[in-house]
Amino acid sequence: MSEFKEEHLKPYLAKHGINDTKELFNNHQLSYYELREESVFSYSKFKEQYGTVELDQMLFDLGIRTSWAKTALEDLLKTNKNLQLDLTNVLRTEPFN
Repeated sequence: MSEFKEEHLKPYLAKHGINDTKELFNNHQLSYYELREESVFSYSKFKEQYGTVELDQMLFDLGIRTSWAKTALEDLLKTNKNLQLDLTNVLRTEPFN
């Protein structure tokens, strides 16, 4: 997912001026923690791109990648829960030496 963001998403946002540099520097939000909580996008410029083939395809690709990551995480959580149950059962039934 991060490869896609670096190779496709970030260049797209820059190409269409969607990153709002003024907002970023006016509010002095230069730490990652602060940036993830604030909007540093120009929504008017983003809306200009809405419905274009390029943006639609990027959103489609992001949707597929997000769906895959979510499914993989859900599977991992389920496997982890089963492992916890198995370990709990083993610890309850086997004597300690």
